[in-house]
Amino acid sequence: MSPKEKEGLLSLVIIMALSLGLAGVVQAQSKTYIWDRLDVDITVLENSDIHIVETQQFTYTSGEFRYGYREIPTDRLEGITDVEVWEGDRQYQPGHGGDYTYETFYNDDGDFTIKWYYPGYRDSTHTYTIKYTVKGGLRLYDGGDQVFWKAVFPDRDVPVLASVVTVHLPAAFDPGELVIAAYDGSRGERQDVQIQNKGSEVVFTAGQTQLNHELEVRVQFPHGVVQGAPPGWQAAYDKKADHGRVIFGASFTLESGEEMGGDLVILGGSVVLETRSRVDGNVLVMGGSARISGEVDGDVVTFGGDVVLRPTAVVDGDLVIIGGNAQPQEGAIVRGSEIEGLEFEGLSRFWTFPI
Repeated sequence: MSPKEKEGLLSLVIIMALSLGLAGVVQAQSKTYIWDRLDVDITVLENSDIHIVETQQFTYTSGEFRYGYREIPTDRLEGITDVEVWEGDRQYQPGHGGDYTYETFYNDDGDFTIKWYYPGYRDSTHTYTIKYTVKGGLRLYDGGDQVFWKAVFPDRDVPVLASVVTVHLPAAFDPGELVIAAYDGSRGERQDVQIQNKGSEVVFTAGQTQLNHELEVRVQFPHGVVQGAPPGWQAAYDKKADHGRVIFGASFTLESGEEMGGDLVILGGSVVLETRSRVDGNVLVMGGSARISGEVDGDVVTFGGDVVLRPTAVVDGDLVIIGGNAQPQEGAIVRGSEIEGLEFEGLSRFWTFPI
């Protein structure tokens, strides 16, 4: 083959490769859909299991779709059983790849995966109901048992336009006995979520959840109502806080009933210490605020942010605020000095924080 023929053949190969690559891009881009709703029913059972019902509605706007999947992280649960997949009145059957079948497996990251298959859907709206039971997903503490669940999970490539999450509790409680929150991962609490506390159930109503954001709901109720022991992962999870934490560019919440040994340092974020939480050390916040309802067995120091002390807050050391304001509520306790501004001569002693 002459050099000119080689050059022509090479050009042809390059053109074909580019064409195939472009075709792949066009094909990928041609499949589009809208995630209309993701509603979740969470029921706490008397044996401390949690029954989950997810209702997912999609509108396929271009291209052909043949399967859906749900990946559930397993680091804060012990197992998943009783899986069911429905589309309207049709129940999918166990299988692999056939129409109206589903399978379960663990992916390479250890996530429990539910994958369901259907005929090629185009230009239509479909609603799928995924049911399963979570074993060992409820946190059990003397100060209160806790439901945490990422109802709208972050592993998505489109926004979820609307969600309603309902947590059904194992008994009817006085609404004041419940501790409730809606989180957006490390970004802290979501302020756009409406919460209805009915005592026996809690309803979270959310609008759009954008890409890389999530909706994690939390409901704490009095201990001793459900049977069971703390799951095995809980002790290991709690021990992560034994030597303090340094967090960069994110907010942090120490949840009710949890304790942290060592200093807590937040750089570029805010901190929330909930009722009956405890830090056995100092708290330093730079570039954010502190909202304290628990106890700090040390000093609280903030740079460029306010400190809100709820009625149940206890600070055993000093409260030092530079570039912000103290907002103590009646009943809050500061056993050391309360200092605002840069005139504090002893500030250098705080640079023993592990930063």
